Amino acid sequence: MKVKDFKRVVGCFSESPANFENSNGQFILQMMDEVIDAHFEMREGALYVTEGSDTLLAQNWIIRRLARVQTLADRILMSIPEVQSFVTPGASYLPSLESAQGSTSIEEADALAACTRLLSSQSPGTTQVVYLTSDAGEGKTTLIGRMARQIAEKYKRREVDWLLVPIPLGGRAFLRFDEVVLGALMTTYRFQYWFFDGFIELVRMGVVVPAFDGFEEMIVENSSGEAVSALGNLVDQLQSEGKVLFAARKAFFEYQSFRTQARLFDAIGSEESVSFSRVALKRWSKIQFLKYASKRGRKDAESIYEAVRSRLSEDHPVLTRAVLVRRLFDVAQDLKQAHQLVDLMGVTTQQYFHAFVIAIVEREAAEKWRDKDGHANLLTVDEHTRLLAAVAREMWASTTDVLRADVLQIVADMFCEENQKGPVIARQVTERLPNHALLVSTLGGRGGIGFDHEDFRQFFVGISLGNALVKGDSEEIRSFLRVGTVAEVTIDEAIHECLRQERDARSLVALLTAVARGELSTSFVPENVGNLVIRLVTDGESANWTGFELDGLSFGAQAMRGRRLRELTFRNCSFGPTGLAHSELISIEFSNCSFERIELAGIVVADATFVDCHVACAVGDDEDAPYFDPSMISSQLIRAGFRLSSQPGGEAAPIIDRDEELTLVEKVMRAFMRSTQHNEDTLRVRLGASASSFFDGVLPRLLDCGVFAEVPYRGSGTQRRFRLARHMSEVEEALAKCEGRFSRFVRFWNEGKKSQL
Repeated sequence: MKVKDFKRVVGCFSESPANFENSNGQFILQMMDEVIDAHFEMREGALYVTEGSDTLLAQNWIIRRLARVQTLADRILMSIPEVQSFVTPGASYLPSLESAQGSTSIEEADALAACTRLLSSQSPGTTQVVYLTSDAGEGKTTLIGRMARQIAEKYKRREVDWLLVPIPLGGRAFLRFDEVVLGALMTTYRFQYWFFDGFIELVRMGVVVPAFDGFEEMIVENSSGEAVSALGNLVDQLQSEGKVLFAARKAFFEYQSFRTQARLFDAIGSEESVSFSRVALKRWSKIQFLKYASKRGRKDAESIYEAVRSRLSEDHPVLTRAVLVRRLFDVAQDLKQAHQLVDLMGVTTQQYFHAFVIAIVEREAAEKWRDKDGHANLLTVDEHTRLLAAVAREMWASTTDVLRADVLQIVADMFCEENQKGPVIARQVTERLPNHALLVSTLGGRGGIGFDHEDFRQFFVGISLGNALVKGDSEEIRSFLRVGTVAEVTIDEAIHECLRQERDARSLVALLTAVARGELSTSFVPENVGNLVIRLVTDGESANWTGFELDGLSFGAQAMRGRRLRELTFRNCSFGPTGLAHSELISIEFSNCSFERIELAGIVVADATFVDCHVACAVGDDEDAPYFDPSMISSQLIRAGFRLSSQPGGEAAPIIDRDEELTLVEKVMRAFMRSTQHNEDTLRVRLGASASSFFDGVLPRLLDCGVFAEVPYRGSGTQRRFRLARHMSEVEEALAKCEGRFSRFVRFWNEGKKSQL
């Protein structure tokens, strides 16, 4: 470490640079309520710090004395509880493109070991971003907590020189990383020795690896981009150093749309080297199910597994999602109860999840929530459900997933008042609510109460929304939908609640359409209404939708996937990226609508007409080859069975194929989604037999028009290294306008499109 770097880093742990004074190597640093008097000197090319009788390397002195990382390791072990019944899932491990395995996924039986190994690897001069991906409830948070504890224990034994620090994000779509990081350090770990600049320096040094948990809503395809830019700014601050872990449902480089990927890529500085990799958790198999049951002390696990498998299937979420397996054993105390629970479940997601949650509520209401004499239930199952819905509604309105104990008490008091509960019952409800089976206490400075899993919170938010929809108060519905993007679990349960209470689907669609009318495009209301409506017109099959028109709505990502729609007109609507797999579109008209991307593979029936619609991107059967050119998109739509207003007969238009050079360009662009800079050898491996054609004929023209730029190679041997020198959003625009021709792609840049990064 150089002297100027030492001064910079030390200043990051002080309230003000003026608190650091030095003269001839002697320095005085005021850090909070402590004054440090020490001096530094160079010995054999290394910087040492002497304080009192102790002399340490400058970096070690910063880590131990200023940053107090040893204390943070203790706080991690104190704050993250040990999960005695932990079972590690399998994983599919995708390393960085520059590794020996390249773009080939590696199957791992132990996801914890794979993730730890990936984070322990070193890649000098490059920021490593690791995605830990899986669907909700499959163990991301538990795995991160387990890994953080293991690494903290090894750090205390001096077996490793870094810590994994879990930082919960709670799925927030808009945030500032400095507030989130410092908030987690202070409230979760009760650790208040760092400023955000100091945190960044420790990440750059490799001493701290932050694990941002709850990243689902930040990188989704219909994101407005602010959160993605925040991620890009964080990576940019690391200046090609350090490692970061993000727990998400999908890694950003897995999206097919360049537009989605460009939001993050363009936020990263042009000179920074960033590499992306992924560990995708696999769902539990019978092996993990039986291991977990054994750790829970259950001897009837095999019988329960077979009961669920024969009634549903071996890949049903009740057997493969960790959170549901845990709850299965919580609710089913014996094999007979397991059979009864399975009999309640339907095949669809909403049927089984609703039955599962209600079974937990019924057990809690019948066995635990009884009066002090044990003769009567304090609340009925319906009242119990509405109480939890009130708690979830308060969390939703407050945009948080945790409530303080005093706020939870107010919610309980208001519920008892509204339902005319006497003081004796009200007192017991208030006392027992924090200890409910579906609620957990959170650790931290002030503490709080949250739902045991995000899906449970979203479930009861859905109950609350469903009751509001049944009531039909447009202002209440509007205020509810303005808070944020409503999750799929919430929409499922809200629609289920409406149908259960026999709310007329057609009148409800009319009410929701009126609620969305007049809202600004930046409001959450149009998209939330669109996602509710598309479910209603799909599930409300008994309603007559002939001639029904949906006007001016917005629909989120994958809104049309798996839908059976008949006799409907969509007018002036906008659609996020959506697939059409397993969809049936019969007598459907899209008029003056816009689509960000349509994935045409797997559509069952396409009896639909596009009238003056704009489709930005289409993906045919070849999912690696998205089409951006309007004429090529039209050809793909007609081949899939759609009718276009310009061709009422739907005659097959000629399919326009990309030329070979442009195909190579797009393949290389995909590589840059995994790393912002690439060595020549990496690109040659990626391109395979086409590498010579690219380097001989395509690359020189890309360098000449400024799409690519050469950067200094860092490593052994001699080879070239390249970076993308244009905004990814501009690359997308060029691909959309080049009509499948590389010559037109090059011409795009030579005709004045020269906004350098």
